[in-house]
Order: sequence, then C-alpha cells, then structure tokens
Amino acid sequence: MRMLRGSTRFLLALAAVALLVATIAGCAAKDDPVKAQVGSCLEARGKGGKTGDDFHIVDCNAPEAAYKVISKGKRCTDVTNGSLEVGRRKSRRELCLTLNAKEGDCFYQEISFPTGKATKVACGPEATFRITKVAAGVADASVCGKDVPNWTKTPDVLPRAIVYRDPALTVCADTPSGPSKSSAAPATSVPAVTPDEQPDDTVGAPVIDASRVTDAALCIKGGAPAAITKDTPGHLIGAMRSALRSLHTVHVYGVTVEEIPKITSWRFTVRASRELGLVYEAESGEGKQLEKMSVVQLPGGKTYARGRFFFSAHPELKGKIDDQWFEVPEALLTAKAVDAHPDGPKGMFGMNIGYKAAIAAVAQGAIGWYPDQQAEWLLTSKRAEPASKVAARADDTQRYFKGCETVLIESGQLRLQLSASATPLPLQHDPRPGVSAGRFRWYGFNQKFDAVTAPKGAVTLASLVAGGG
Repeated sequence: MRMLRGSTRFLLALAAVALLVATIAGCAAKDDPVKAQVGSCLEARGKGGKTGDDFHIVDCNAPEAAYKVISKGKRCTDVTNGSLEVGRRKSRRELCLTLNAKEGDCFYQEISFPTGKATKVACGPEATFRITKVAAGVADASVCGKDVPNWTKTPDVLPRAIVYRDPALTVCADTPSGPSKSSAAPATSVPAVTPDEQPDDTVGAPVIDASRVTDAALCIKGGAPAAITKDTPGHLIGAMRSALRSLHTVHVYGVTVEEIPKITSWRFTVRASRELGLVYEAESGEGKQLEKMSVVQLPGGKTYARGRFFFSAHPELKGKIDDQWFEVPEALLTAKAVDAHPDGPKGMFGMNIGYKAAIAAVAQGAIGWYPDQQAEWLLTSKRAEPASKVAARADDTQRYFKGCETVLIESGQLRLQLSASATPLPLQHDPRPGVSAGRFRWYGFNQKFDAVTAPKGAVTLASLVAGGG
C-alpha cells in the first residue's frame, strides 16, 4: 500500500533514516526510557516515525511492547531498528533496540522499515509482516532461507532477514499470510499484488475513456448513476485505472511526507501531462524555516530540480548552494534511493542519505504523478486487502469539488474518494485516522497548461556540487 505519497515508486522504495534522540531532563517517570535496562521493553506511541519523546517502558508481555533493549552503552554498534539516546551529559547512554518478537507475532509498520514505528497487531489484513523465526545467538540471514535478503539491502522486500550483530540475533519476517515457521529450505517470495489483482476482482471492469472529461462533468450533486452505485469496489478501481490512463492532463495538491534525509511533511502542487510535461513544487515549514524544492520534466525529455533540502545531509554544501536549477542524472530516476549514494553520509540505520539519495527519492515521487503512473500505484498493495465502498461527499478541504457526490473506496489503511459520475476519477485521498500518509486533492482534469521548457541557467549536478552553488 502506498503509505507515504507514491508508495510503490516513492514511499515503498525509500528507507527512512531519522535519528532517534531523546534528551531526558529532570526527574524521570517510572515509564521513562531513561530508566530502561537491557531486557526492558518499549512502546513507540507517536504517529508515523519514532522519536525519542514517544518511547515509554511497558511490560514485555503487553501487546504494545514492540521493542526490546538489547544493549546499553556509549554507542550502539548495530544499525538494525535504531537506538535511543537517554540521560544527560556524562550520564548519557544509548539504548540499542530490537523488535520484541517471537515466532508467530505480527506487526503493523508505519512508514518504511525500520524508522517508522512498529506496533504489534493481530495477524490479518492490518498486519504488515509476520515473524516466522527467531534465532538467538545467530547473526546469519541464511537461517531464514536460501537467498532471503538482509533488510539493509532490500528493506521493502518480504521475506527478509533482520540480522543483529551485537548481541547476535536473527529475526525472520514474511508476509502476514506466510508460513508460521521458517527453515533453511529455499524461501519463496509472495508476488506483489498487481493493479488487476484486487480482491474485489477488477477483471471485467468497464473501460472508461476520460480524454474529454471536465471538472464540471465530474461534480455530481443529484445522486450517483446506477452503474456506480451497483458496481463492486474492484470494478470501480479497475474503471478508475483505465480512466486515469486516458487523461491528457491532471492537477493535484495536498500534503506528502519525505523520508530522505529526514521525515518531513511538505505541501505540494503538481501538474502533469505526457504531452506537456510535469511541474512539481513543494514547501515545508514557515518563515525563516521555510524550505522549497521543485522538480520539472520536459515532455519526453530531461528532468531538472532545485532546492537546498536535497543537500540537508551535507552541511558543507547546504550553506553554499542556492536555489539553483540542476539537471537530474538519468540514473537517479530509476535507482533505488537506498542505493543512490553509497559513498555519501549514512543515517542512524546505516542508510544512504546523501544528496543523490534525496534527489532520487523526490524526483521519482514527482514523476509518479503522471496520470498513467497514478493508475499503477493508487490503491495497490503488496498483499491482498479487501476493499469496500460507501456513498460520500468531498469535504471542505477539496477546494474544487467541495460537496460533490463521491464513492468512498476503503482498502487497508487508505481511503480514496472517486467521482460519483459515470467517470470514476479520483477526487480526494486520505489515510484512516492515526495513519501517517499523504493527503491529496485532484482537479484540472484535461485542463491544458503551458508546455514545460528547460529552466534558464540550469547546470549539471556535478558542477553544482563542485562549485557549491
């Protein structure tokens, strides 16, 4: 599922790298992590990514006890599941964390593994992964099966091995519906769900030509057509996909979350057309803390970007690089962000967070907004999840379709409102309450805009970095 705007292309491909730091001051409460010892269990109560202030000591048998302290010292030598800094000055220590897991446990993961917090849940549609084996005293991915990768190389792949070096421990994870036990026998990966494999069956869905549809035609205020009200959620999803693929242009605005180099919310607008190109603009913060970044792609041509945010992990560059346009190397449009800058800075979890990783993450997320690309990732999931539908209306946050009739499709943690017209295009996307994910609003269907051209004065990325702006 696409949890953080652009999942398959954006959030599913990205590894979050936030530093888990808590500065403990004054007298600590009994559940304060400053009092945690080796063997203590912790809960991360915050939404989305883990932060130091969100950790609390809980009983290890409690359902919310998702983490365990496996060592405590001046510095953690392992990268798996991160660490938590507690204490002040000379008494400062790091708590090194592992999943508090036993065979058969299931977890729900908010944001990419391992930065986003994990919560123990019942094994079922809500779960993200299931623990199939726990091997104490062993630090070897092969105990999870032949060719099962260590999560540091492929964080979004299941099955995967979660290997801790100090002390040695290997935890094997698979899909929630995977086997309850692991062995050294070869493991078979469960294939990702494709757009036409939704549980409500998109096969046989009506093919929709939306190449001439307008915003006015999509706003229904007198009841939905029978074809929409009677169709299955799966057929509506299939119809939405065909409609998106036939669009000439689309405009979207909303809020998304960037994970590299740090978890940050961004307000964004985008207009996209295969014939005219793409313009993506985003900003975060206010006043002196305001950050901006932009990505443009010429129709069938080159990609350019600008923004000091890309260089956040490089203090020596960020202070020098101005708002200069640069050409995005072709390789960064296809490389996984976690592999894009192997010789650059590393985050708390050993992940690549250099400027190339940030550029790859944002640029790939931006170009994922072409209408035909949206058809590939909207309401898709790596595991089969039931979808339901109910009549609804676009709310006050939808500036262009406020009060228009919609069909609300719910699948897993996401909620997507489609136009209740005969052309079920997406109008509004929101996560379920408590879930950290993007919020998007569509408009300007087939509305033309000026063709995108190369920014004036754009330089190569190499010359920008070499010259410091």
